[in-house]
Amino acid sequence: MSNKDMKRIPKELGLTHEQTFLMTTLWRVVKAREQAGRWKKENPQKAQERNRRYREKHLKQCQEVDRKRTRRWHKNHRKESIEQRKRWAARYPDKVRANHKIDKQRRRARKRGNGGSFTLKEWLDLKIKYNNVCLCCGLSEEQLKPLRRKLVPDHVVPLSKGGNNSIDNIQPLCHGAGGCNNKKSTNCTDFRKENNR
Repeated sequence: MSNKDMKRIPKELGLTHEQTFLMTTLWRVVKAREQAGRWKKENPQKAQERNRRYREKHLKQCQEVDRKRTRRWHKNHRKESIEQRKRWAARYPDKVRANHKIDKQRRRARKRGNGGSFTLKEWLDLKIKYNNVCLCCGLSEEQLKPLRRKLVPDHVVPLSKGGNNSIDNIQPLCHGAGGCNNKKSTNCTDFRKENNR
């Protein structure tokens, strides 16, 4: 439709000045979107670069939009969402266990009002820093598996004694039957100092 056709339509329909203005404005918006779509198809690399720059400049707004879009998708596709989570959990069982432990400790700290929190990445980095070994007995994760123990985040100053839940108050200890974490109980023992000698 050309500009001439657009000018003729409101007169033929007998629209008021306001209705004509709204109709022509809407028509311009539609045309601009069509033109922008054509430009994106013709210049995909430039469009991608423009989007990247926009995201860098408006990162928080874009992240919020992404979160809302993700929540909406999970709400509208409940069965697919559950299946997707099950597949992820089957693929990364260690991360699921670690996340569960971290969430449990976060809830306990929040309940007590101790404050602080740490992420899964911080916990994994801490384990790597200490070579994936229990700081008390010195056994690695592979050596702990036959003993039915695993490395868990242990609070140097326990939550029950006012310790916070930040990564600065965490040390990797083994947990399970006869594990160092079980033996330590609610004592304030810092095995990190012994390993730094």
